[in-house]
Amino acid sequence: TCCTAAEECSRMIDMINTMLEISRLYSAPDTLKHDSFDLVFLLEEAHELLLPLAEEKEIDFRFHAAEPSVMFCGDKLKIQRMTANLLENALKFTPPKGSVELRLQKKDSFAEIIVSDTGCGISPEDQLHVFERFFRSDSSRSLPGNGLGLALVHSIVKAHGGTIELKSEPGKGTVFTVRLRIA
Repeated sequence: TCCTAAEECSRMIDMINTMLEISRLYSAPDTLKHDSFDLVFLLEEAHELLLPLAEEKEIDFRFHAAEPSVMFCGDKLKIQRMTANLLENALKFTPPKGSVELRLQKKDSFAEIIVSDTGCGISPEDQLHVFERFFRSDSSRSLPGNGLGLALVHSIVKAHGGTIELKSEPGKGTVFTVRLRIA
């Protein structure tokens, strides 16, 4: 039971740290770092890092960038965390033989990071609440998580002055589109 208690404490610490990070991002977005980095490279790294998990689950996981390079000025670690969270969710909720796609494109003065999957989808009622802290839809209650991941994603996007859009159809999949100003 010592390991179980230690694991539970670790989970609680992670949850508290995530809640603190969400609060900080909403209350002081001006404290973000302003690194200049290539979004294409960052997303390629995320794809490579999560590819073994996708292969283990027999999920077709692809990355496509419409441009060879897309420079962005923002908090690199936060953008990495946002991307990892969206991809981990897509992989978690997509069944074997399904697919997950990560795309990057430029549209006007924005970079669009698009994560789409052929997973279980999100009901229209739940779509209204997915970015709220601790919200877990019925389809996610049996899986690990604390309902903070998409709240954190939302706070990171907002702190960078961006937007996030969700389109989902139950039983068919979900698409998250993050728009970040690059010019």
